[in-house]
Amino acid sequence: MSAIGEGSQLNSNVSAIAGDRVAVGEVGLMLPTFLQYRDSINSFDEIALFARLAEESGASCLWALDHILWPIPVFEAIDSLILAASATKNISVGTCVMQLPLRSEIIVAKQFATLGAASGRVPILGVGIGSHPREYELLGVDYKMRGERFNRQLERLIELREMNFLTTTKSNMSDDQYCFQPPFNSPIWIGGRGFKSLERAASYGDGWIPHSMSQKTYVGKIQILKEMLSQRGRDISEVKKGIAIYGNITKSSSQAAEAIAWASSLFRIDQSVLGKYVFTGSASQFAELIFSWGELGVDHIMVGIASDNPNRSMELLMDKVCSR
Repeated sequence: MSAIGEGSQLNSNVSAIAGDRVAVGEVGLMLPTFLQYRDSINSFDEIALFARLAEESGASCLWALDHILWPIPVFEAIDSLILAASATKNISVGTCVMQLPLRSEIIVAKQFATLGAASGRVPILGVGIGSHPREYELLGVDYKMRGERFNRQLERLIELREMNFLTTTKSNMSDDQYCFQPPFNSPIWIGGRGFKSLERAASYGDGWIPHSMSQKTYVGKIQILKEMLSQRGRDISEVKKGIAIYGNITKSSSQAAEAIAWASSLFRIDQSVLGKYVFTGSASQFAELIFSWGELGVDHIMVGIASDNPNRSMELLMDKVCSR
């Protein structure tokens, strides 16, 4: 079994995040939009079926990972959320996370506003900058300038959310104000594990959701985030604390190795680095890992099942989570 938290050595630090509160936290699930060992998803029905099963199982949110160009087959993130929302009734949807510098932030805001209006839900816009130069190169976006571009985009999104209109810079235009309707009102969650991601979460974010991180490291990052928020006149209660974890229910060492290989292929991170963060073991043990994150005061745990066929593992896991 791997990827279980540090346990008792964290007890003295739990109050720094959770106070006296002990809770499971909300549990979301990653949509099966990436494939490692098959050439293509047979149909959109697979995503729709997973979405329905996830909602029935008690999950609180459906998340779509994002790549536009990638070595393995992948469905577009926002289109996948539209499909998931159309197949379900009430479950939240969001990106975890979208590489915003590869897109126009205005178009993304319009897509999320439309998704929200059409579904009757407020989708969560999880965004980050990614770490894959080749994808940026192929899409004609300057990889080295992505951080500066990302900051400007975040500022523009917040402006849009507050004003719901755009203004041209040409003073000779009589109709220089253009409405932005339906309104963009999505919360913005910042992805990433580094110092810059914490700065952006403190400056712009309604949430912070890293992945592949130990609980000890996470507690330390939250302390830094608290300090950054305080410097900006904000409080930690204003920012949702999230974590993305990956793994699968396994019964043998070969199945465990397959789950780790699947996650390594997804992120293009070496197994020797990523493997310690990928859960392998029983459904009960997987649920206990989720509970341990909740007991740290994490508001939302996004779970990615490390398999091309995640439905059964998802149902077994959520049964354990919801039976507590």
